[in-house]
Amino acid sequence: MNIVQKLSQDEKTYTQKAVKKTRINGRSYNEERKYKILSLDHIVTADGSIKVSKCESVIEVSMKFKENSRIINSCLQNEITENKDSPIELIGDIKSFKDYGLANFITKNKIFSMVIETTVINDDGNIYDLFYFGLNKILLNIKIDTEFCKNVYSRYVLPISYTYAVFGNHYIVDPDFIEENSCDSLVHILKSSEEIVGIIVEKCKSLDPYVLAELITK
Repeated sequence: MNIVQKLSQDEKTYTQKAVKKTRINGRSYNEERKYKILSLDHIVTADGSIKVSKCESVIEVSMKFKENSRIINSCLQNEITENKDSPIELIGDIKSFKDYGLANFITKNKIFSMVIETTVINDDGNIYDLFYFGLNKILLNIKIDTEFCKNVYSRYVLPISYTYAVFGNHYIVDPDFIEENSCDSLVHILKSSEEIVGIIVEKCKSLDPYVLAELITK
């Protein structure tokens, strides 16, 4: 359940004006909340789950391998990838997931399909970064069978996501729920070894290209 169920237009307008001078949550523009692992359970060869938080935002991410390498009748399949034979099925609120080679990795090492499910326990903003953080922790701890070894840690690493809320020509990192729902655009920048490998823009009312260029060079 969200901390804030619905924002009035007055609340959105107040936030939009306030962010030009300060963040109403007391954080600086470039200050992120800290990740916290609340539980890391059942990390075995076949499945894994993790509960993670960023302050008041809490989600649970679970992952299961299935023996069937094709996933059929996934209502989100077209949003996950253009490849209809992708072995990844996504369940939950994360609709802009890019697997960045994860599908090829699991197919190469084991003819499995993967089901990833996200449950939002409390939404105080930036569920997207939490999802990538949680999934990465599972992938680092889960064991797989490769063509050379059995029951070894996958050690597969997805990119790290950094989310920014853009208000006109201002931007803030790691927006909370109020900031997410008051901003003009949400920009997810995904980095691997400090290199940008993906940019996803959501809720794009207006996005100054100079702001985007500045975010890319951060």
